[in-house]
This record gives sequence, C-alpha cells and structure tokens, in this order.
Amino acid sequence: MGDSYKSLDQYKRSIGEYRNGLKQMQQNITGKPFDELKALQARMRGLYAVMREQSDTVLNDNYTLQRDIDQLHRDKHSLNQQLGFYERRLEGLEKTIGAAAKLDESSLIESDEE
Repeated sequence: MGDSYKSLDQYKRSIGEYRNGLKQMQQNITGKPFDELKALQARMRGLYAVMREQSDTVLNDNYTLQRDIDQLHRDKHSLNQQLGFYERRLEGLEKTIGAAAKLDESSLIESDEE
C-alpha cells in the first residue's frame, strides 16, 4: 500500500502541475488580448480627446463666423436704408434745383424781353 500512496501523491502533484499549467496558459491567452485592448482603448481615448478639442474649436469658429455674417447683414441693411434716404433727398434736391433753374430761365427770358 505504500507504493500506491506514493503513486497517488505523484498523481495529485501531476494534476496540480497540470492545473497550474492550464491556469498559466489561460492567463496568457486571455491576458494578451486584454493588454492589447487596454492599449487600444488608451489610444482611442487620446484620439477622442483630440477630436473633441478640434470639434470645439470648429464650433467656436463657426459661431464667430455666423456672428460676423449676421453683423454684415445688419450693416448691409443699414447701408441700404441710408442709400434710400440719400436717393430720396437727392430727388428732392433735383426737383428744387430744377424748379429754381426754370425760374431763373423764365426770369432771364422776361428780362431779355424788356
């Protein structure tokens, strides 16, 4: 029976070694992809941060450009209003000058007749 206990102990040790070997293999198999996944996730987080920063910059630029466009529209509208005012003022002056010129012409004609 002594030999059978020794054999049993050897089998138990062998089973323990196989289990440890299997655990090590399983860690190697599952550990490597997880390490690569962690590295990939870190790179993805870095890319996301860069993209987010650039997106914020573009949004700020777009906001600034839209604000400038709105201001230019307001300026254009104001200039169009001023132009209309000056056109009406010029028409009024032309009418006034035209009437004055006709009066001058008629007074010249009357003075020539006298």
